[in-house]
Amino acid sequence: MIYIALHKTYIFTAPPPTPIEQVPIDPCVPSPCGSNSQCQNNGRSPACSCLPTFIGLPPNCRPQCVINSECPSNQACIRQKCRDSCPGSCGTGAVCHVVNHVPVCTCQEGYTGDPFTSCIQKQEPRKTLLFFSAVLN
Repeated sequence: MIYIALHKTYIFTAPPPTPIEQVPIDPCVPSPCGSNSQCQNNGRSPACSCLPTFIGLPPNCRPQCVINSECPSNQACIRQKCRDSCPGSCGTGAVCHVVNHVPVCTCQEGYTGDPFTSCIQKQEPRKTLLFFSAVLN
């Protein structure tokens, strides 16, 4: 018996490689800076800073205050910033001082009224003069 083996040779050629598009990598995506911060692409490295209304250093950016006790006693926490709480608190002609974070309104000396509404100048009391006439006989 005779066996004849037939062999075929197959040659596979791969297509030429397609060029890989180089997409620039943004070091700020995703942001490594943390909450309440912003990331600037500084070439190939991120530059982190707190948002304008926040203080601290990334990644620990926080508001200046959340409650009054985080401010000096002559200021109050208004929109997460320590501020003078007097503007707009007192009435016309009143004087304002902040005490323990609370605006205290008073009328100036010589004035009276509700210092949260309006202070008006005190009126001098009118002096009444009495005249007596006597008829002598």
